[in-house]
Amino acid sequence: MAVHRFKFIWIYSTLIGSAVLLNLAMFPTWSKMFAFWVRTSAYQHAFLVLPIMLYLLWRQRSVFVQPAQPSGVVWSLLGALTLAWVFAQLVNIEIVEFSAALLFFPGLIWAAFGHRLARLLWFPLAYIVFALPWWGGLAVPLQNVTAFIAAEALHLAGVPIYIEGHYIHIPAGKFEIEEACGGLHYLLSALALGVLLAYTEFLAWRRRALVVVAAFSVGIIANWIRVVTVIGVGHVTEMRHPWMQDHLLMGWWLFFGMLLPGIALALRWRQHVPLPCNVNGNTNMTTASVRVMFSGIAALCVCIGLRIGLELNPPPVPENVTRVFLPQQAEVVAIQTQSVWRPKFVGATSQWMLKRQFGQQTVWSYEAFYATQRGGNELVSSTNDVAGEGWEVERQMFHLVDNTFEVAISELQHVSGAKRSIAYWYSVDTATTARSWREKYLEVISWVQGRRPLAAIHAVMLPVTTENNSGSEALLNFIKKNIGR
Repeated sequence: MAVHRFKFIWIYSTLIGSAVLLNLAMFPTWSKMFAFWVRTSAYQHAFLVLPIMLYLLWRQRSVFVQPAQPSGVVWSLLGALTLAWVFAQLVNIEIVEFSAALLFFPGLIWAAFGHRLARLLWFPLAYIVFALPWWGGLAVPLQNVTAFIAAEALHLAGVPIYIEGHYIHIPAGKFEIEEACGGLHYLLSALALGVLLAYTEFLAWRRRALVVVAAFSVGIIANWIRVVTVIGVGHVTEMRHPWMQDHLLMGWWLFFGMLLPGIALALRWRQHVPLPCNVNGNTNMTTASVRVMFSGIAALCVCIGLRIGLELNPPPVPENVTRVFLPQQAEVVAIQTQSVWRPKFVGATSQWMLKRQFGQQTVWSYEAFYATQRGGNELVSSTNDVAGEGWEVERQMFHLVDNTFEVAISELQHVSGAKRSIAYWYSVDTATTARSWREKYLEVISWVQGRRPLAAIHAVMLPVTTENNSGSEALLNFIKKNIGR
């Protein structure tokens, strides 16, 4: 049985209205994501990705007159994606939360209109990938490659240099090749523009591939030239040039100075690209398709209703937060009044630091509890630091203590040359883990079971001295004999 055309507008108006309401429910996520784009240079191009995607969809708007063939499988996947967003927002996993919100719109079009229309719109729907927060893993490899290329280029240019990790020393001073100096922001911007140009202006796949490779090369090489130029100018001017303080603007001028002539050159060989618009004159929908669509919308509304319900009627906050793992018989130390060890855990509900003699050694213990986690005040966060300011991880390992629970041990070195070892683990309610990803998983399990999770970090620190060259073994012995007593 078919649904007559006069109901067509009503059905799709319901779909659009539901999509708008669901995105309004995601407004806190969009707000956080926009703030992330503003403060993270590598993702500032994402502000243009969404308008470009909408423009590409508008160019192919004629395909939407085809009869929708909703996919029950894709609707199920979209429901799972919405649930992932619900729990990611509850436990503050931003990469999952942002990804789910961004994939929701192209996923809704695919689910509502079916596979045939999704194939026609594959490029506009897939273009959202350039806004997804999955590209951060490229930052460190790009940083390493940039430091190597800059050092080699300066050496060939005759500039005396000394390399120390990511630091490049010249006679007039030193430069640090930070993660941001790896050029991820230039690379993503160039790829987003190059892929768009290749799809809209070229038909042959060989030409498209050539344009994408050229854009990739411009994004990488422009950054290498920027880094080498800044260090070279610093050497010649003895660190007095204004670029020593602000070279980002110069980098963008160099980037567009290389990219725009390349685009102009590529457009000389542009081809006529017909829009995919395999239009079928029949605009009716089957009754079964309507049922699938409204069942999918209802499922999404249930997921959003779950999130709203948890917001309006959250589980009670855990009470009576006390030390549960660290030794009870020990000297309590005020964290802010001592300078030996200062872990940083923003927004902790409560925290303690203890000092205790273990043989001839002084062992420091620390616990921080989070009864509620909101607004950036969360246990697993990039702003928190168990090591303390100025300490870098030399080696990290995981140990299973008495086949009971796992601890992570970090061997650290300070900029001054001092060394220390820190063993730490997380707990959520009564479960423990040394892995940050599993801590988030345990929080999700608590929410599913109707409890607000009580999350904590437990850490033990031992300074490494000439008499104690094996701080990791001493920490493990201390944990085995004292934890929980």
